[in-house]
Amino acid sequence: INMDILIIESITLTPHLETAGEIANRSAISGQKTGFSIIYVNNLDTHKHKVKSPIQKALGSGPKAKVRQLQSAMSAYGVNILLPPSLSADIKREIQSYAERAPRNLDILRAYQYRKADLGLATLSSLISRTLTIEPDIEANRELIQSHLLSSATVYEKAKALILAHQPKKVVSFNGRFACAKPIFEAAKHLGVEVGYHERGATYERYQLYEKQPHDYVYIRQLIAKHWQDAGEARVQKAHTFFSRRRDGDGIGWPSFTAEQKKELVPVREEKIRQIVYYSSSDDEFAATGELSTQPIFGTQRQSIKFLI
Repeated sequence: INMDILIIESITLTPHLETAGEIANRSAISGQKTGFSIIYVNNLDTHKHKVKSPIQKALGSGPKAKVRQLQSAMSAYGVNILLPPSLSADIKREIQSYAERAPRNLDILRAYQYRKADLGLATLSSLISRTLTIEPDIEANRELIQSHLLSSATVYEKAKALILAHQPKKVVSFNGRFACAKPIFEAAKHLGVEVGYHERGATYERYQLYEKQPHDYVYIRQLIAKHWQDAGEARVQKAHTFFSRRRDGDGIGWPSFTAEQKKELVPVREEKIRQIVYYSSSDDEFAATGELSTQPIFGTQRQSIKFLI
């Protein structure tokens, strides 16, 4: 069956898996031919979230049980549940060789491709998020890198086979930067198929569909400007309320980083003494996304802090 929308996933994390299910259901309800497929690989980005208790698994609360429940619900809405194909022995050997030849240099890994797909970049992105350093030790993490590359190339080949078999007009998946997420988009782009990215919103109950990768600074700035323009007269008060709540310790859909702080403990500023406060962010999400998030002034936050000092 030629699909209008084909949703391919490689993760089973909440709320992203459920978001994919809602997108599939809405697409099918609207009358579009919709397919859904999940590619099971050794996805190291999800290991810390997996259910490990044998009792929990026996009760049907493991990732695969969750997927089966979701697929059953999607089928009721008319979504076609598609099994990813098996790979030939030749392709498996090519993937294995690609992983074993993993570079021993960060810059070379960043540019390391599989059939012109930027899987080295995706692997580095996952590695940085796992180690929480923008310059992870390549030798110390060699086995981890090889495992990421192996899974990434496997996802690429299976996603490519799914797209060729079902000829969708559009492929939708999660985020786009991780080792097992980016290859889905790489496969679609290599076959000339339109793509869509989904990502969670301000809370677990909200999500956004993007036409471009959500790490594209220029694209996100344009969306912010558009949403602000469309927000109406109440936008200033809504914005004020949001940031006031955050300052008072309300995480609003995310852990609060100030809830445990005690007010009035910051030293009183002496007269003529200048205080500079630096509000930090996370480098890991943007450290390995290619040209999407090039910084015009400072390459990293560490450079900006050194400049201020």
